[in-house]
Amino acid sequence: MSDEEVQARIRRMKAAAQAHNFKRRDQALDDALENFDDALEDATEEIQLMKETKTRQRSNEIGVTPIDTSASGTVSARPPRQRVRIEIPDKRLFLYQPAPKVGLIECHIYREVDGVQKMYPKYILTLEQDKTMLMTARKRKKNTCSNYIISLDDEMTRGSSSFFGKVKSNFVGTEFSIFDNGPKPQESSASLPPRQHLGCVVYETNILGTKGPRKMQVAIPEVSADGRRHLWQPNTDDPMASFTEQYKAGNHSNIMALRNKEPQWNENLRAYVLNFNGRVTKPSVKNFQLVEPSNQDMVLMQFGKVGKNDFTLDFQYPMSGLQAFAIALSSFDHKLACE
Repeated sequence: MSDEEVQARIRRMKAAAQAHNFKRRDQALDDALENFDDALEDATEEIQLMKETKTRQRSNEIGVTPIDTSASGTVSARPPRQRVRIEIPDKRLFLYQPAPKVGLIECHIYREVDGVQKMYPKYILTLEQDKTMLMTARKRKKNTCSNYIISLDDEMTRGSSSFFGKVKSNFVGTEFSIFDNGPKPQESSASLPPRQHLGCVVYETNILGTKGPRKMQVAIPEVSADGRRHLWQPNTDDPMASFTEQYKAGNHSNIMALRNKEPQWNENLRAYVLNFNGRVTKPSVKNFQLVEPSNQDMVLMQFGKVGKNDFTLDFQYPMSGLQAFAIALSSFDHKLACE
């Protein structure tokens, strides 16, 4: 073998050794990257689990978890109750007057959130039985207090013929007053009477930050035996003449007072629970049922979460659809002083 051949063979052997070393280094690098990916995936899963646990713990501390219980107190799958089909020949009249005496009327609220109006979502109320659109609402912009406009269609301005009602809060978001579409007293006339006061919602403040679900009081004008709602229509701008202030002052004459049904702590679930009979499926601070203090078994309205932006709303006589929707809107509003 010549010297050139020897040198060539040595060069090939060096190249082969170098290639082998590169391959070993590449394999080691691949193994290290794979181990890093596994560790990153494990850490991500652990962080996600911690977030979910914290969220669930917070929800259990202040939210209401829906359950369905049998008479024995065990969780059960109760058969759906008998539903009565609702006929609506006049939508405006149906939503404004006290509901027909047919039991709970089942509805659905969709919270429509888009990029442009993310801070001011649109709320769409539909009838559960056939998805008929009943009302829409949106919080008005550039207001120091929460101010919701309620409409019979997508035109949500006070000047529209579809303008149907209004919900207005106090500055801290603990009190909400409900009105129809009439003008303020100073803007009224003989042909355009002032607005009617249809109710109020008062949330109990929680300055100390104690654990537990929201506590709320709801008041609506009393309805007589013949189905007529008591007229609350002050023709003065004096705040003390308002339905809300009269209720807070203890003047409950011709007023129907309601409270949220108090959720019970379930030690097994480590959460506050209420039985919504399958109509609510997600735990949320927004979930509630309204009852008279003297009759805790008769639910006059219930509202709760079934999806990220989906909620159910059921109500019955003597409440109207407009009042029920307005009360539900108050639950959507953020209440820093209550939680």
